[in-house]
Amino acid sequence: MHAQITVLTVVGFIFLLILSIIILYSFWLMVMTLSLWFTKLSNLPNLLYSVHSVTRFPPEMYKGASTYLLYAIFPLTLVVVVPAKALLQKIFLGDVIWPIVFAIGMFYLSRKFWLFALRYYTSASG
Repeated sequence: MHAQITVLTVVGFIFLLILSIIILYSFWLMVMTLSLWFTKLSNLPNLLYSVHSVTRFPPEMYKGASTYLLYAIFPLTLVVVVPAKALLQKIFLGDVIWPIVFAIGMFYLSRKFWLFALRYYTSASG
């Protein structure tokens, strides 16, 4: 691929990888928090693996409106695509800003949702 790996690309890759881990953790926490209320949803981890397998393909692979749908419906494509773009030196400023905003927002929402779930949790004993 004729990509030169420099210290700056490795630092950018590691930074974006950490943001990707925060996004994945936050999404996982919010979905698994649902199991507090809906105990019959024991297959949620399988659903998450299925969703993540869809997002491993870059959105540029799709044409037209489906590219925007992947970012809107499955924003987890950021987790896979953006760090790889950084390593290949094909990244733009928007590709860096969007994961930062999304990681902060997802982390905040997942924390608030977890605290909300704990506040309104009732155990099996009532």
